[in-house]
Amino acid sequence: MFYTDTPDKALRFGDIVKGLVLSATCVDKPDKEFRKDYQIEIEHPEFAVIISPCCSIGDKTLAISPLLKVLPSWFTNPYLREDLTRINLPMKPEQSVSPTVWQRLSQEEKEARFDMTKPESLAFYEYFIYSAHEWLPRYKVESTKLQVDEETGCYMIDFRKICRLTCDQVTSATSAPIEVKLLQLSKESRSQLRDKLSAYFARKPDEDSE
Repeated sequence: MFYTDTPDKALRFGDIVKGLVLSATCVDKPDKEFRKDYQIEIEHPEFAVIISPCCSIGDKTLAISPLLKVLPSWFTNPYLREDLTRINLPMKPEQSVSPTVWQRLSQEEKEARFDMTKPESLAFYEYFIYSAHEWLPRYKVESTKLQVDEETGCYMIDFRKICRLTCDQVTSATSAPIEVKLLQLSKESRSQLRDKLSAYFARKPDEDSE
């Protein structure tokens, strides 16, 4: 089960919430001198996800990420099209791309792009997929270029789009505006999100592995 049928009366890591406003600072050309050359991008998504660990919710602060529509390219991969939540789990290298792409790659290209020493490993590190639910609207995923025309109820979060929200009512996980909470992950799904987020931040660049 992806979501729990008995959500806590508290905000939890991975919760889907409604009614929150997100913001991001946009800088055209960063430099050492502060010239006030910036913009604030405001977003009011229909749904968002709490990224703060349960024990760190407080001090009027939440880390949140918008809940986004999934990428059309995933539907060109039969393994993922069958169940998009497979993106959350380790998979074989050949399962992370379409059969056509896999067949086109040389052995050298496969070894350069994938960790061929492991039978399975995580892919698409930036993303975590949320399963369909009756409270989440279904929508069309279309791409003429990729010849994709699908309907899905799955959504995703992109760890690169996590931002901070300040709210005076957030003093702890149990002392917060619980009315914004829509869905709570099951323990298993929350563990998968924790593992995927940890793997995203734990990756080492090649120069640090020498």
